[in-house]
This record gives sequence, structure tokens and C-alpha cells, in this order.
Amino acid sequence: MVLGVALVAAMPAIAHGPVGAEPAPGATVGGEIDEVAIIFPELMSPDGMAIAVSDPDGAEVPQLSSVTLDDNEQVARVQIEQLTEPGEYRVDYRVSGIDGVTTPGAYVFSYEPSADPPVPVPVPEPVLTASGPNWGAFALGLVAAGAILYFFSRNARRAE
Repeated sequence: MVLGVALVAAMPAIAHGPVGAEPAPGATVGGEIDEVAIIFPELMSPDGMAIAVSDPDGAEVPQLSSVTLDDNEQVARVQIEQLTEPGEYRVDYRVSGIDGVTTPGAYVFSYEPSADPPVPVPVPEPVLTASGPNWGAFALGLVAAGAILYFFSRNARRAE
């Protein structure tokens, strides 16, 4: 049980969340949208990477390329058929960090042809290298789990 609680506590620290996207989550964009890019704070791996875009009716927007990583290994891109239908689009993605952790995610944006084009997102300096999982967060999770167990066992003895 302690190990399970520690793993759950450490998961947010080792999961891979984006720092931005083009088009951005929640944005209303226009112009010629024929690519989706997701920007990450750490180095990513092309293994198992996927990005899928669904149109307002829920149908998948055809991809014109497979998902690629930029040279800096922090930006995942996919070329898609140019958007023409106004409405809300959903982006589903699955990414893997170079530490082997795979993370799914999703967001939505709206397309309105007359709106401004997407705003470019700067790519940050990478915060994770090939060092592997965040063992400090794992240890912190173990300490927290131990404190919780101590608290409950102490209260259980008092109730007897």
C-alpha cells in the first residue's frame, strides 16, 4: 500500500505536460491552419508519439504526415489537411519523454476563418535530460505515505 501511495504521489512530477501548443488550448484561431504543434519543457522521444485532430463533428482530420520532433526534441508537430469548417476542434496526443514515461493528453481550440492566426509559442530551455525518473519526488511520496500510515496507526491504537 505504501508503494502504491508513493507512486501516485510521484506521478505528477514525472508526467510530461506541454507548456504550449499552436493552436493554443482554448484559443480561437483563423488563417491557414494546416499543422498542430505541441511544445514541451523537456526532451521528448519519438517512440509511441501520436497526435490526432478531430473536427467539430468528431471526425478525424486527415494527417498529411506522421508526428515529428523538431531538432531540439521539444516540439512535436503533425501536418494536417487545412481546416475549413468553423467550430471547436479537439487535439488528442500521446507523448513519451526520453525517460520512457508515456503521457496522454487532450485539449480543444476553435477555428474561425476570420480570426487572427495562432500566436507562436517560445520553446523553453529543456528541464529534463536523460537522467530518468524523478527519484526525489518518489522519495517524497514515500515519506508522505509513511506519515499518513503513522497517523492512522497511532489514532487506531488510541481508539482501542
